[in-house]
Amino acid sequence: MIPQNNTVRLHSVIAKSSVNGPGERLVIFFQGCEKKCHGCINPQTHDKNGGYLMNIDELFEFSTENSSIEGITLSGGEPFLQPKAVYEISKKAYQLGLSVIISTGLTLDELKLIPSFNKISRYVDVIIAGPYQHHERVAIGIIGSANKQIVLFSSRYSLQDFIPKRNMEIIIEKGKVIGTGTSLYDNFDWKTF
Repeated sequence: MIPQNNTVRLHSVIAKSSVNGPGERLVIFFQGCEKKCHGCINPQTHDKNGGYLMNIDELFEFSTENSSIEGITLSGGEPFLQPKAVYEISKKAYQLGLSVIISTGLTLDELKLIPSFNKISRYVDVIIAGPYQHHERVAIGIIGSANKQIVLFSSRYSLQDFIPKRNMEIIIEKGKVIGTGTSLYDNFDWKTF
């Protein structure tokens, strides 16, 4: 089910992360993905009817609570299954002076076929494009596999900014344990954790 009006279907939100792009970032995990790549680190985000609906304006309450963040990262699932929400979130972040990074399973050529892509790209600094390829796994920061293309849409970042200082993090917040980062599953047996 595709959300209506000023809402987005999400899997989860991390208020502050340092492994999902340069600097401290608000990370928004969209719900729904049709690619279902073998070895995906977020298979729980695939069901298009899973997750929960959230008002887009509410998302930015996280960023105002964390004035130390430098930007947002949209991930998933597949953000571009909800292009209207991607546009609204990216535009609002841009207006707040926050950088915008989008991690997508779509290639740049596939993205260009989305009617609103040019409009969206005006508010985006970086897109990490391409499906996760398990046989090309690298797990370096936000880059899951070697086939991923880092596309710079502004001069805010360089390719060097995507060489991570850390590859994973564990966040304990409000009684929940949240793990994020592409090398997370290399370090824990999550079936018994």
